[in-house]
Amino acid sequence: MNRTLTIEIIDTAALRFLRDLENISLIRVKQETAPEEDRVTAIINEICEEEDTSIEPCVMAAQAEAIGKEDW
Repeated sequence: MNRTLTIEIIDTAALRFLRDLENISLIRVKQETAPEEDRVTAIINEICEEEDTSIEPCVMAAQAEAIGKEDW
């Protein structure tokens, strides 16, 4: 690989990295200027994307038993 091509590849990677940093900064600015409720909701949503939030089967069974069977 010649030196010019290597420098171009490094420059391209550096520009992409800087663009990514800029995007992250813009996201942080938007979050910091958002109302507190929106920030809390965003944090909860991030956690829910990573964690299993489904109801456990034993809890569902207990709820169903507590409600009982009703005709609608």
